[in-house]
Amino acid sequence: MLQPEYAKRLKASFTSDSTINIASAAELAAHKVTAQKEMNTWTWTANDISDMAVGISDHYVWDAASVVVDDATNRRASMQAAFLDSSEDFHHAVQNGRNSLSWLSHNWPGVPYPFPKMTSFQGFADMEYPMMVNDSHTNDVRFSQFVQDHEIAHTYFPFYMGINESRYAFMDEGWATTFELLIGTSEVGKEKAEALYKNFRVDRWIHDASTAEDQPVITPSSELRGGYGNNSYGKPSLSYLALKDMLGDQLFKKPCMDIWTAGMANTQYHGTILTL
Repeated sequence: MLQPEYAKRLKASFTSDSTINIASAAELAAHKVTAQKEMNTWTWTANDISDMAVGISDHYVWDAASVVVDDATNRRASMQAAFLDSSEDFHHAVQNGRNSLSWLSHNWPGVPYPFPKMTSFQGFADMEYPMMVNDSHTNDVRFSQFVQDHEIAHTYFPFYMGINESRYAFMDEGWATTFELLIGTSEVGKEKAEALYKNFRVDRWIHDASTAEDQPVITPSSELRGGYGNNSYGKPSLSYLALKDMLGDQLFKKPCMDIWTAGMANTQYHGTILTL
């Protein structure tokens, strides 16, 4: 579906640490990128996924690079971005995403990113999907990185683990919130990362006296009539962090690794084919 020059750039990005501009705004406007047929048919195929989403644009610029996510096999994952050329934060999305994929693979949870690619698509609502995050544009490059880190972290919960996030949001949002603090500490330092965590995730909850905010964390999300945000994000994250502090990193990580392995063995989605 790509003309030779653009197919060549995409292929080169699969082994490149540096960001390669696959398609510029001018090239898209000149209709140089895709095959010039009356109709083009794109087919996507993916294995072991529980959900899917597609974003389409005829004017978004396209960047890509890749990063090693598994040192044992030297396997790389592709990091791509599609966005309005005027969105400064998204011009950093590929390199920020490379950092996310590498850090999550090597630190917390320390499980190699399980999919072949990740795409950051400029959209709305800051939402995660297997191999894609749909993020809003902001004028704060650092905050955009913070949001993208969170959404990419969802790769592990719920997608890799295959949990029901609409019923057990404390699992996927709680873990993603925990990971955003841990990776943020490596990106901006402990003081700034903890200040953002406290102001963004904790402050609203501890100053809200309503009983809806005091439901047990394990309460199914679908049954909550109030307090969803705090019960799904900050409260479970604080619990994970408290347990991590109490056990120490080595002991805390051992059962986590056992859970990741057992969970993936029991929740594979074999042979899922997506053709659109």
